[in-house]
Order: sequence, then structure tokens, then C-alpha cells
Amino acid sequence: MTTFIIFDVEYRVDHEAHGRYLAAERTEPDAPDLSDRDPRATPRWPFRRPVAISWMTLAPDGDGIPTPVTMRTAGSPEQTEGEMLRGFFADVSSVVQLVLVSWGGAATDIPQILLAAARHGITLPECLQPFARPFDMRGRCHTDLMLAMAHGAARVHLAEMAAAMDIPVKPVGAPTAVAGYIEAGKWSLVKATAEADVLTTALVLAHHLGLTMPSCTVPMCDRIASYAVKMTHRPFASDFAAYRDRLRAAALAEARSSYDRLAA
Repeated sequence: MTTFIIFDVEYRVDHEAHGRYLAAERTEPDAPDLSDRDPRATPRWPFRRPVAISWMTLAPDGDGIPTPVTMRTAGSPEQTEGEMLRGFFADVSSVVQLVLVSWGGAATDIPQILLAAARHGITLPECLQPFARPFDMRGRCHTDLMLAMAHGAARVHLAEMAAAMDIPVKPVGAPTAVAGYIEAGKWSLVKATAEADVLTTALVLAHHLGLTMPSCTVPMCDRIASYAVKMTHRPFASDFAAYRDRLRAAALAEARSSYDRLAA
């Protein structure tokens, strides 16, 4: 049966490397009239370096419903970029029937993980090796929920999808806050941000799986939220506790309504 690993990566900008790019372009760092879209003004993805990787493993329980088994986070300052990747790859390699899950990972996390692995000379896990062959779609084990949920519609942020589903999202801080956490050395908040995004993405996955797996969504969401509630060392535990309370209240109301209809 399929095991899911939901993952998220937080990054810092490598200004030293971007400076080398500016030198190659013969561009002064404070050059005027550069739009925010200009890569000389705003560093693009090759200059983003992983500072935290968080991943949750969900495996089928006795009832076949994917259930949290572990959540791990590797990050600065305790670990180097290479150590983070090796830890993540070790868990990915240990699962036989695996699907990696992300939100927007096809355009962000995957290429940046590949680049980071190339920088350190780290061999990819077997299931990630097809991504090194961009025109070979065989054997890929990644579901980008941003693409899967949108189908042919416009791609949206995780916060938009989660808000539409009444799922806790960005409880630690706005996406723009991460750079401030890094600058201030608040590494626990950087890690918590990645973990919260993993939990939110896992809840979105539960709704996505419910499209083809009857009666999967509510118990899966309850189990994910209950896992988050136990993480009392993180600032998001209370948000997921409130979400679980709403979920259970709605399920109880639905059960009572069904009973009343049968009794009528």
C-alpha cells in the first residue's frame, strides 16, 4: 500500500552567489531602474539555499486510511545543507511504495533540492532520479497538489486553498516573515514554519484523496490534526486543536442529522 511523505523546504537567499551573478552581468548592486521582476534586483531560485526541510510520513493504518507515523525536521544551525539533504533522502529511500507530496514543489522545492544535491555531490534517492531526466516522466513519485487541485484553473497559493477549505494555514507567520526569522537567528520559528506548511498540505491531501477514497477525509484530517496538537513545543498546536474541535463538532452534527432522518 502507498506511503505518503509530505515535505516542505524553507530557504535563505545566497547574496554572495547573487553578487557573483551581478558581477557577471556587469551590474552595480544599487543599479537604478531595475524592476522587481528583474533577476538582477530579485534573486531567483538558483540563489535560494535550504535552511530547513520538514517531512511527515503517512502510512495506511489498519483501516487503510493514511495516518501520521513520523514528522522530522532537519535545519540550521544544527545541520549543514548537505546533512539536511542526506537525512531527508535516507527516509525517502527507506520507503518502497512511496508518493512524495508538496504544494508547488514542482516549480520550487524539487529543482532547488536537485541543485543543492548537485552542489554537494549527493546522489539522489532512486525515486527522485527521474527528475534529473526532465523529459522522462517514468518512475516519478511526486504529486504536486497545487497542480492536482487546480486541474486547468489558475495555480493558487497554499494559503488560498487552505482558507477556502477552512484549514489552518500560516499560523506561525506570513511567508515573508521567514527571512526575518533567519536574520534574527530564530531558527525554531523557521522550522515551525516548515512544519506548519507540511501539516496544512497533509490536510489538503486528505481532501484530495477523499475524491476517490470514500469516508477517508474526516478520519485522516482528525489524525493529522491530533498529531499536530501533540506538538506543544510549537506555536501552531492550538490552531490545529481548534480545527480538530470544529471537525469533530461537524462530524457529530452530521451523525445526529443522519440519525434523525433514519428515525423520522
